[in-house]
This record gives sequence, structure tokens and C-alpha cells, in this order.
Amino acid sequence: MSPLAGPVFAVAGVMGVAGVLKLAHPAQTGRALGAAALPGTELTVRFVAITEIIVATSVIAFGNALTAALVSALYAAFALFSIRVMRRTDNTVGCGCFGETAGVEPIGWVHVAMNLAAASLCAAAVAWPTGSLLEVVGDQPLAGSVFMVLTALCGWLWYLILTMLPGLLGPDRWPASTAARA
Repeated sequence: MSPLAGPVFAVAGVMGVAGVLKLAHPAQTGRALGAAALPGTELTVRFVAITEIIVATSVIAFGNALTAALVSALYAAFALFSIRVMRRTDNTVGCGCFGETAGVEPIGWVHVAMNLAAASLCAAAVAWPTGSLLEVVGDQPLAGSVFMVLTALCGWLWYLILTMLPGLLGPDRWPASTAARA
């Protein structure tokens, strides 16, 4: 088993969940795409969401160098997209990473850093492929249940960092107009 299996499956799982949530609630992602001067239509958002789901599923189902390269490329693209939106909107548009959410998730350097970290992690998995989830848990005691719980926990923490940490970093994280109202 590759030591990258748990973290790669975690970030792939987050990508898959993000895709499902975008399919269910595409509006915020469409606004973020529009803010980046990209097509923000519902069809475009659905295409992005389905691509995320397919790539995430393929990483978990096959875990080879090609699937690792695909998820790495998507996370690198997300980092570039985050930078583009930040520059074009002064951080006033929600990211749309997980579709429509209860609060605004402004794009910030946390998004860039997390996306680059995921891209780097998955790029390493090109050289050291994870294998499929079934192959990985087949080598684990208790049918891989501990591995699965820890991987899910890692994915959940990744999600929390993307959705909660930017708001916890304080007023200097927000645009001046928002900080003045706080």
C-alpha cells in the first residue's frame, strides 16, 4: 500500500462530494465562474461537477498514475481559478466550491494553499500510485474499517479548513467593506 493512499483518497472524496453538491446547488459556482470571466451557465457548472465526480471516483476505483495526474491537474486548476477570482473581485464573491452553502465562503489564500497542497500530494501519487480502494483495504485488518474512518476524517477536516478557516482568520481576511461592518 502506498503511504499516500489515505490522503489521496481523502482529497478525491472531497472533490467528489463537491461535485455532488454543485450538481444539487449550482448557482454560487456559476457566480464564481462568471466573476472569473468564465462561462457561468448552469450547463458549465454541471459539466465541472460531473467531471469532479468522475475523476474522484476513478481515483478511488483505480488509483493509478493516470487518475492521480487527473486529480492533480484539477486541483492545480482550482488554485489558478482561486487566484483569478481573488484578483478580479477583491474577495467579494463566494467560491462555490461546495455549491450553495449557508454562509459565504470567500476565496482566499487558504483555498490557493489547500488546492496546491492537494495538487502536490496527487502529483506524488503519479510516482507512487495508491492502488484502488479495494486493493488498499484488502491489506488492512478489520476489512480496512480503521483506514476508511481515518480517511473520511481527513476528508472532513479538509472540508472544514476550506469552509471554516477563512472566516476564523479575522477581519483582515475580509475585504475592507465587510471588515468595517463587523
